[in-house]
Amino acid sequence: MKTSNVTNKPFISATNQTFSKNLNKKVSFGCSKYTTSRALKKEISKNLDGLPKTLVNLGKNTGEIMSILVTAVGTAFVAPLFIAFNPLSKEDKETTIYSALRQPISAVIAVATQVGINKKFNNWIDKLASEGKLDKADLTSQPQKTYLKSIIKKENPKITKEDLRYEIETRQDKAFDTAIKKTKEAYKNGGPTWEELIRPKMYKDTKSELIKELGQEEFKKLSAKDANNKIIQKAADKLKKCFETEASEIAKSRKIQLEEALQEVKIENLVGTQIKNAQTVLKNFKNYAGIGLSLAMLPISCSLLNWAYPRIMEKIMPEATAKKHLKEANNENIS
Repeated sequence: MKTSNVTNKPFISATNQTFSKNLNKKVSFGCSKYTTSRALKKEISKNLDGLPKTLVNLGKNTGEIMSILVTAVGTAFVAPLFIAFNPLSKEDKETTIYSALRQPISAVIAVATQVGINKKFNNWIDKLASEGKLDKADLTSQPQKTYLKSIIKKENPKITKEDLRYEIETRQDKAFDTAIKKTKEAYKNGGPTWEELIRPKMYKDTKSELIKELGQEEFKKLSAKDANNKIIQKAADKLKKCFETEASEIAKSRKIQLEEALQEVKIENLVGTQIKNAQTVLKNFKNYAGIGLSLAMLPISCSLLNWAYPRIMEKIMPEATAKKHLKEANNENIS
């Protein structure tokens, strides 16, 4: 059985796909629970099956590509039914079916053009983020799976699916541990500050709590600077209390100084926060860029559809095609 050489994360066996039930080292997670939540997500996802697994995968794959695929399914399978069986249509059955078949052809072309370009673009962006070439989306501490997958497959084209998944997780763990070491070195003389550890959601939630405590009118009387300082102080107090509790447990279990344990918790949460922020920036960028790419591909998709549709229909519905051409010729003569 393979085992990860990263000691503070659970690992998946490359042979039997089961997780180690024991962590070699107590995970320091603090209020954000970054490492623990990451480990739990891995364990849960590997043990899901059937509909739950499908729903989780759909949740992960949100964005422009998923939007294109969902639209394509509706265009290919739902829209043709409404066109072919429209009770208000005055066209004969053969003509309505001829018109309805335009929809699945359109869907296939849309998927072939728009999904293809978006996938290539996303993989390229993942590569830049994983190599640290995107300042606000630097994911060198958590390289993207698509990036690692391409590297590993080049190194070992015959690698099995199970071993590939194991290798990806191992390399992500190594990158995370490297980031922890670098961050510790950067803050060896002190820090990070509590303010640096406050995530956007925690700031937002703390602001809501402060408004409830003071009342809407009293909160409005505060200057922007005073309100911000109060929110930060309140959030920092909550973090400090939570982190110190966690650090105390780590200090006792590993027999180290409380300050050392507290610094470990702070550093790990800081790296976790940086990863989450970078992932959010990357996801938003992909979504907006994907919309732009899809719009740019529309003229090409429409041109391909106008070229392909009549030629395909000549093969599968020659009589209806001939009738349509005749009708179009008659209309031109009348005009």
